[in-house]
Amino acid sequence: RSTDEIRRALVEAAGGWPYLLDEILHLTGNDKDAQVGAQEVKQRLINDEGYRQLFLDKLQLPNNPAVNAVLELLVSEEEPVPLELITPSYGEPLAELTDKHCDDAVLLLKQFGVVSLEDEDLVVIDPTVRMVLSQS
Repeated sequence: RSTDEIRRALVEAAGGWPYLLDEILHLTGNDKDAQVGAQEVKQRLINDEGYRQLFLDKLQLPNNPAVNAVLELLVSEEEPVPLELITPSYGEPLAELTDKHCDDAVLLLKQFGVVSLEDEDLVVIDPTVRMVLSQS
């Protein structure tokens, strides 16, 4: 197998999250193919609620209503969400928040590496985090 194939499998399963990369390496050991470990981690993230929760705990995101609401919105949308739409006027799940809560939540998620900004105005959720949260 090519190095590129292995790298793709690792990125697809772990994103850039050190905890998941460690898990893959731990599962791979000395005798298994890294792609096998990557596939196993991906399957655990999809099928094992406890494993998903462990990953989410490792992110150390604050349990905050605004952060949770913004994540809920981002997971529910197929495409990146324009930054200017992440306001209470969007409606549920943001309706109960203030503009400042929304802005602070996006900034915090960006600092934690959970979202990034594309073209400075599109909020993109990390694919691994999206996959884990969409299973929860």
